[in-house]
Amino acid sequence: MDPPDAAYLTPFDVKIFARPIFFARALGIPVYLIRTVFGHLLNPNKYRTSGLATRDATVLDEATRTRIRDIGLKAIRLDPSRFISSCYRQDKTYNLSAIAKELSILPYIDKIPYSTIIIKNLVGVLAARWAGRRVVVDLMDLWHCDREDVAFNAVDFAAFRRADCVIAWSRAIQTLLKSYGLKCVEYLPFGIDLEVFDPLKAPKNLIYEKYPQLEGKTIIGYSGGGHWYHGTYKLITAFKLIEKRHRDVVLAIQTWGQNKLIKSLIEKVGVRNYVLVQPTSFNDPLRLSMLRASDVLVLTASRYPTVYLSERSTLFNYMAAGNAIVAEATPGSLGVLRYGENALLSKFNDVVNLATQIERLIKDESLRYELGANVRKDLETKYSWDVLKIKIRIIFEKLNRYT
Repeated sequence: MDPPDAAYLTPFDVKIFARPIFFARALGIPVYLIRTVFGHLLNPNKYRTSGLATRDATVLDEATRTRIRDIGLKAIRLDPSRFISSCYRQDKTYNLSAIAKELSILPYIDKIPYSTIIIKNLVGVLAARWAGRRVVVDLMDLWHCDREDVAFNAVDFAAFRRADCVIAWSRAIQTLLKSYGLKCVEYLPFGIDLEVFDPLKAPKNLIYEKYPQLEGKTIIGYSGGGHWYHGTYKLITAFKLIEKRHRDVVLAIQTWGQNKLIKSLIEKVGVRNYVLVQPTSFNDPLRLSMLRASDVLVLTASRYPTVYLSERSTLFNYMAAGNAIVAEATPGSLGVLRYGENALLSKFNDVVNLATQIERLIKDESLRYELGANVRKDLETKYSWDVLKIKIRIIFEKLNRYT
C-alpha cells in the first residue's frame, strides 16, 4: 500500500502517547504537533522533523509567555457560554472559547499540504474541516465533561458529526458512537509495540533486587493509574480479605505518581503485606520486571466512562507479561477478555467476588499458567502493532473507497 495523502496531528508528546508513531510506521505518514496562534507566540520554534512531532526552545522570555497564557486563561474564564452549558472540552474550553481556539488552529492546518488529517481526539477537527480537509478522528479519550455519565460538549459533538470517520480504541466505545448515528466508526485498539514493551525480555530478578521482600512470595500486582476512577481501592480492600487467609502473599502496586494516595488507602484499610513500587516510565526495565514477576495481575475499574468503556493500555501491558489476569467485568474489558479462557473476570463493584477470583488463582498454579499463556498468545496474534498495522491499512483502503 502506498502512503496515503494524509498527516497525523496530535496535541500530546509522542514519547508518552505513542499512537502517532504507530500510524507513521504503519502508513508511512508524517506527524505534526497541533499549533494555534497563541501556541506560535509562546513557542514559534516548534516544528516537524523526521516525520515526528518535536519541540524546540522558545525565543520568548518567561514573563512574556506568562502574560500570553494569562490572556488565554482569562478569555476562557470570561466565556459567557459557560453559564449556558458548563460542559467543557478536554482542553478546558467552553463553547465560544472552543470555537475561537478552532479558528486559531485553522491558519496552521491551512499550511499542511495533505488532503486528509488524522487528529488525536477532537480539538482541531472543525478547523481541519473548515480548511477543506477530510478528517479522521483517532479517539484516544472519550471525553465527557469530567462527569460520571456520558455527556458531550456541543463543539465536541459537532466535531464528531463533521468528521469523515472516527477510530474508536474499544469495541464498547465504537458501539456507543454508532448509537449516536455517526456514519463511520471503526475499531482499532491501542495494542502493544513488542519491540519497545515486552516484559518477557526483562530480567525477572530486577524487581527482587530492588524490593527483596517480594522474593518467594505470591505477588498480586497492579501497575497503572492510581486515581479514584481507576478503582484501586477495591483491589486494596479485596487484598485485605485475602491476606487474612494466605500468609505468603504480597500486594505490589505501582502508579503514575499517585503512590501517596494509595499509601493512605492501604493504611486506612489496614493491609499489612504490601510494596509500593516507585513510579517509572511505561517501559522502564523495573516496571517490566515487576509485570513479569507478578503471579496475578489485577485490573479494577469504575463507572467513569473513560475507564468503564475503554480497552485500557494497562490491560495490554498486562497481557504482554503472559501472567494470569483478574479484571472487573466492564464493557471495555469484555471486548478483550474471555472468562476462563484468557482471564478471570469478577463481578463489577463486588469486592468479595474480586477476592474470590484472585484466591482461585493463588490456589491453582496450573490455571495461572494456562490463562497467562493464552492471554499472551492473544496479544501476539490480535493486538501487537505488527498485526494492527494490517488492520489500519484495511481501514484506510475502506475510507478511500467510501469517499
